Amino acid sequence: MKNFHLLSNAHLDPVWLWEWEEGAAEAISTFRVAADLCEEFDGFIFNEGARN
Repeated sequence: MKNFHLLSNAHLDPVWLWEWEEGAAEAISTFRVAADLCEEFDGFIFNEGARN
Protein backbone atom coordinates (compact mmCIF):
# COMPACT_ATOMS: atom_id res chain seq x y z
CA MET A 1 0.00 0.00 0.00
CA LYS A 2 1.32 3.44 -0.91
CA ASN A 3 1.23 6.39 1.44
CA PHE A 4 -0.36 9.64 0.39
CA HIS A 5 0.76 12.76 2.26
CA LEU A 6 -1.15 16.02 2.41
CA LEU A 7 -0.07 19.24 4.05
CA SER A 8 -2.82 21.22 5.72
CA ASN A 9 -2.51 24.84 6.70
CA ALA A 10 -4.80 27.67 7.65
CA HIS A 11 -4.09 31.36 7.85
CA LEU A 12 -6.92 33.58 8.95
CA ASP A 13 -6.77 37.35 9.08
CA PRO A 14 -10.19 38.06 10.57
CA VAL A 15 -9.58 41.74 11.28
CA TRP A 16 -8.64 42.46 7.67
CA LEU A 17 -11.38 40.42 5.98
CA TRP A 18 -14.40 40.53 8.28
CA GLU A 19 -16.07 42.32 11.14
CA TRP A 20 -14.96 40.92 14.52
CA GLU A 21 -17.94 38.58 15.00
CA GLU A 22 -17.65 37.16 11.48
CA GLY A 23 -13.90 36.65 11.83
CA ALA A 24 -14.31 34.88 15.16
CA ALA A 25 -16.98 32.59 13.67
CA GLU A 26 -14.69 31.72 10.74
CA ALA A 27 -11.79 30.94 13.09
CA ILE A 28 -13.97 28.74 15.31
CA SER A 29 -15.34 26.90 12.28
CA THR A 30 -11.84 26.31 10.88
CA PHE A 31 -10.52 24.90 14.15
CA ARG A 32 -13.64 22.79 14.70
CA VAL A 33 -13.17 21.10 11.33
CA ALA A 34 -9.45 20.59 12.01
CA ALA A 35 -10.22 19.04 15.41
CA ASP A 36 -12.77 16.70 13.81
CA LEU A 37 -10.20 15.61 11.21
CA CYS A 38 -7.60 15.01 13.95
CA GLU A 39 -10.05 12.68 15.67
CA GLU A 40 -11.02 10.91 12.45
CA PHE A 41 -7.58 10.33 10.93
CA ASP A 42 -4.66 8.92 12.91
CA GLY A 43 -1.57 11.01 12.29
CA PHE A 44 -3.48 14.05 11.02
CA ILE A 45 -1.55 17.19 11.87
CA PHE A 46 -2.99 20.67 11.54
CA ASN A 47 -0.95 23.86 11.33
CA GLU A 48 -2.20 27.40 11.71
CA GLY A 49 -0.08 30.43 11.07
CA ALA A 50 -0.84 33.56 13.04
CA ARG A 51 0.85 36.89 12.95
CA ASN A 52 0.76 38.91 16.13
